[in-house]
Parts: sequence; structure tokens; C-alpha cells
Amino acid sequence: MSHHWNDKTDVLTTNLCLLRKRYRLTQPQVAKAAHIDRSSYAYYELGKTHPRLNTLVSLLSFYGVSMDMILGVVPMAFPPAPSPSLPPDIPLAALRRRLAENMRYHRQRLNLGQQWMADYLSVDRTTYSHYEAGRSTPSYRSLVMLGRLFGISTDCLLADMPMGENDVSPSPSYAVTETAKR
Repeated sequence: MSHHWNDKTDVLTTNLCLLRKRYRLTQPQVAKAAHIDRSSYAYYELGKTHPRLNTLVSLLSFYGVSMDMILGVVPMAFPPAPSPSLPPDIPLAALRRRLAENMRYHRQRLNLGQQWMADYLSVDRTTYSHYEAGRSTPSYRSLVMLGRLFGISTDCLLADMPMGENDVSPSPSYAVTETAKR
């Protein structure tokens, strides 16, 4: 079944619940592994809120799935079992910086202006400017739209090095390298 962001059911919410149930885990077990409280995780599955980017990246590493899978861009593939523990938390600031650099690189590669990008994402120019400055994070819906526009996976948007449309998508590894820490 193909999911779209305008469906009544949020694909991220559905896939988080699906993964947890697939591996017969309880919400408290996943919350403990993700170092968040159970009610926060329950809200993710209920669609009342979405995880912060660094929390989602930790959950992706735990389940061994890609950003494109969890967001419904590509079909879900189920690894044999989730990781026994999550990797160290990746600082949100480092992920935002990496995302900002990749957004700027691909926007410039396509010779698009910030106002055009803001219009495309249905946000104001100041908000888009904050995305490229690493001061805020686009919605997951916007990440999917950006991946499609740039011709890359959403995982590539979080890659340490900007990747073009002809580059191979990295495996879902989000480790912070020296480049991302700068």
C-alpha cells in the first residue's frame, strides 16, 4: 500500500507502530531504548506529535531501517531483529547543520532561490532561511518533498557529504563525523 502525506493516517505514525509490533516490543521497551519517556513515544504512535529529528534517527538505527522507509517513500524492509541498543544520541544541532548544508548545496545545484523553495514547501521565506541556517528543522513531509525535488533519498539529506542525484544512497548510518561536528 502506498502512503502519501495527505492520507488520513500519518505514515510515520503507522510505521513506528508497525515496527514495534513486528518485533513484539512494548512501548515502554522502545521508549527505554530511545531514552525518552513512555508517554512521548505513545504520542508518536498516536500521531499527536512527531519525534525530534535526532530521536527519529536513533529509532531508525535501532530498527535498522532508512528514513525513506519510515516516511513511506520506499517499501518497508524488515531486518531480522532490532539492534539490542541504540547508538549514542546524535546532537540535534549537528543533524540540523548537516541538513542545512545539504539543502543549500542541492538548492544551489539546481539554481533555485530561497523564495522559490519557500513557496514549494508552503512556508515563508524566513522559515526556509532558518532551515538553511540550521536554526530549525523542516517537517518530515517537507523532507520527503525535498528528497523528491532534489532527486535523492531523505537519507542523503542527512548524509555527511552532499550527494547528487547520480550518487548512490548511503546505508542508513547517521554517525556524526568530524565534518558534521564543525
